[in-house]
Amino acid sequence: VQSGTFARWQTETGTAVVGAPILTLDPGAIRARLEDLGWIASAKVERRLPGTLVLRIEERQAAAIWQREGDHVLIDRTGAVIGPEDVTRHKHLKLVVGPGAPENTADLLEVLEREPAMMARVVAAIWLGERRWNLRLDNGVDVRLPEQDPVGAWRRLARLERDHEILERAVDAIDLRQDDRAIVRMTRDGMLQIKARREGEET
Repeated sequence: VQSGTFARWQTETGTAVVGAPILTLDPGAIRARLEDLGWIASAKVERRLPGTLVLRIEERQAAAIWQREGDHVLIDRTGAVIGPEDVTRHKHLKLVVGPGAPENTADLLEVLEREPAMMARVVAAIWLGERRWNLRLDNGVDVRLPEQDPVGAWRRLARLERDHEILERAVDAIDLRQDDRAIVRMTRDGMLQIKARREGEET
């Protein structure tokens, strides 16, 4: 194990083991305490006489930031909570919101990764009703994904953006919950522009 990781474990557990007789150390207890730390996925602890303690640690990889009751914590792709530490260093990760969001983060990322250019525009995702996601894009547009076939809906939006640059228009929300259409809600300014254009055509 790297010395930095070992020192980090000593600090977080409050356990100083350097210099202790090796036969007084309990590998099972050490492993359990290590795996209680959010950033450790699994640990193996082995005593090697006469005086070596071998630690093999698999760390969790942060995949998203979960907002829960106003707090923010890192989670891995499986939804396991890593903890609040280093959240500010991971602002590039997607923010997921809502009860049940961590357990469904892997599925969300698999959907988004089908269209990398569009994925880069997603800043947050809200898990709603224990069944589907709403996305918030970097320009403030809300995208409502369906419960069934979110991949197909996501690809449909990507095609609309490539062919018509729909996200560059005065759009407030895009509802993709119907598989044969996209329902677009314009911003107030967009609606006023359309109204003014129509009135101009009628004169």
